[in-house]
Amino acid sequence: MKLSEAVDGFLIYKSVQGLSPQTIETYRIRLNQLIKYLKDPPVNTITGKQLQQYFYYLKTDHKPFRFNKSIPIVTGK
Repeated sequence: MKLSEAVDGFLIYKSVQGLSPQTIETYRIRLNQLIKYLKDPPVNTITGKQLQQYFYYLKTDHKPFRFNKSIPIVTGK
């Protein structure tokens, strides 16, 4: 299963749990950043090292786009 498919299922699950549409949209945006960074690999191939590299990227190289001031910027800190 690709990461994007897992994220879709996660977002449906969170919606059923009753999270607000705004929260679901924030999750979608943030998780789509990860999907794009990792190039949508199969979930079972994602390593801890890849996630560490992603968080390092967020902390050092990522230039966040803030379209809504009420949604916090993810920095990896």
